[in-house]
Amino acid sequence: METFTIFTWCLTAVTIYGTLLNSQRKKIGFLIWGACNMAWLLVDASRGIWAQCALYTVFIAFNVYGWVKWTEHEEKDTTKTTEDKSALAA
Repeated sequence: METFTIFTWCLTAVTIYGTLLNSQRKKIGFLIWGACNMAWLLVDASRGIWAQCALYTVFIAFNVYGWVKWTEHEEKDTTKTTEDKSALAA
């Protein structure tokens, strides 16, 4: 089997794994998914598949947006939990 084909199948598997982690609400999934989206963007650009490059560019933007929102949500939860514990201690 050609090296490029093996690479794209491995990249497919890791992309699915990153998506699975996202669906399980694991933040590491964003890092894996984002790295895979960038790799797919490069693969598609090397093959001149420009419409799919555009698609992966949008996916990368969604990935960054999701990471930011998830981080904001975690910070709010941490602040709320700390405030709740302080109120109970008082």
